[in-house]
Amino acid sequence: MPSRSVARPAPGSDISLPGARLLPEWVGMNAVLFCHSWSVQPAGVIYRACPDRTRQRPGAGPGAGPERWGRNCRRRGEGDPMVRHETITALKRFGMGPSANDALTIDGHAREWLLQQCDDPDVALIEDSRTQGSDALYRSFIGFRQMEREQGGRDDATAGMQGKQAGDRSAEAQRMERKLARANNPAFSVYRQEAELRVAKVVRTPAPFVERLVTFWADHFCVSAQHSGRIRVLTGANEREAIRPNVLGSFREMLHASARHPAMLLYLENARSRGPNSVAGQRGGNGLNENLAREILELHTLGVDGGYSQDDVTNFARILTGWSVRKFKHPLGGQFVFHKNWHEPGAFPLLGKTYDQDGMEKGVAALDDLARHPSTARHVADKLVAYFGNGTPIPALSKRLATLFMDTDGDLMSMSRALVLADELWEQPASKLLSPYEMMVAAGRALDWVPGGNEIVRALNLLGQPIWGPPSPAGWPDDSTTWLAADALLERLDWADQIASERAEAVDVRQLADALFGPALTDYTAQALRRAESRQQALALLLMSPEFQRR
Repeated sequence: MPSRSVARPAPGSDISLPGARLLPEWVGMNAVLFCHSWSVQPAGVIYRACPDRTRQRPGAGPGAGPERWGRNCRRRGEGDPMVRHETITALKRFGMGPSANDALTIDGHAREWLLQQCDDPDVALIEDSRTQGSDALYRSFIGFRQMEREQGGRDDATAGMQGKQAGDRSAEAQRMERKLARANNPAFSVYRQEAELRVAKVVRTPAPFVERLVTFWADHFCVSAQHSGRIRVLTGANEREAIRPNVLGSFREMLHASARHPAMLLYLENARSRGPNSVAGQRGGNGLNENLAREILELHTLGVDGGYSQDDVTNFARILTGWSVRKFKHPLGGQFVFHKNWHEPGAFPLLGKTYDQDGMEKGVAALDDLARHPSTARHVADKLVAYFGNGTPIPALSKRLATLFMDTDGDLMSMSRALVLADELWEQPASKLLSPYEMMVAAGRALDWVPGGNEIVRALNLLGQPIWGPPSPAGWPDDSTTWLAADALLERLDWADQIASERAEAVDVRQLADALFGPALTDYTAQALRRAESRQQALALLLMSPEFQRR
């Protein structure tokens, strides 16, 4: 990622919103638009600038005009600002960004629109003839690697017979060979295809709230494509098979599906874990691996402060021994399997309760109890509130959600509806910066455009958020600061300019801005669009505006 310095304007300085040239003028504008804490202008907080006058100004009667909303809110049309506020909050905070027709469609019943999306438990499924099950993908990848090794062996033998012939290949020929091998490698081809299917689903979906839930849960139970090729080939399948079928179902079922999925078992290395006193353990080889047990306790259920100890981690790891993935050459290769001979014998305490069931049932019972634990309820509630809010705690809402989690046995549809009905989430200003993935999806929805798999992978790598590629099992950070580094912002700007150069000719930018944001479009952004020197520049400005970039 190239490094460039950002010339930040001094607080209080007069900075014109240019229809300006590119850098460095854009950098200055970028700083103005993003950094609402600076005194140059309160940009990025359109709801703070346009508060619900009924709540903020209890004395304001029916005659209160739009000039009372705030100095940054334009008087535009006949729209009710409160309705628009809810509409845009529904589309951005709960959805994945507005499309040109969304605001007209849902205006006036934004919450009902969100609640209706929860009525179809299958709405999140991806049904496409190009998809394969995780077991088939695993066999495909391992088979490819085996063929590569065999081919490599033959190449070495040929090279030996032909002397330095192989070494005489030009650098260009070797580069083409590597490119061809990469194109044929399922770890890359399937990854690109799955990325394209996922983004197409989010851009076209009639249920963007459910897609936001999918994004949350896929990150909560994440496996990272950066780990290895065999994980990368399974990341899309992991989301399709473990997350999407359960996103409006039971937390317990999602936890079980995740813990048993080949991607998770391979990523956190439980697939190789053997009890020291098991039949296989007595023969030597791999020993006990605690990775999966630790992450389930720390990340997936109780939380880091959930009240477990190192002994609990070790005992849970013993309980999960034998949970593995069937070998490649088996007819059912790549599927979940319980190896009885790998399982640590005995009864083990976990969180004060002893588990003495036979074999695999011991792990099933432990997961059931973890899914129903009060610490899990608090951990899940806190994360959901932070994710749908501004990343800051709302204790009263978290407490209500945790109680609901316990009362409904972790029913995620009830939890999702409760989020929609929580006034606290509608009243917070939109100050959370979109992640690169959210920005790409929002641009796709705004421009009615689905990027291709190569474009998705390349762009998100450059923007610092490889798809399904968080740096650790903890997933991506849920805050704005992660994406606010100067270099990261400049990469956004470059990407927005590139998209604008490709798509601006088909767009009336000012009309699009009105359709997307209506009266919530600030004077500052509207002025910038009017001053733009070209349609391309105007579209890039819109994509980088606070109305677009924050939720």
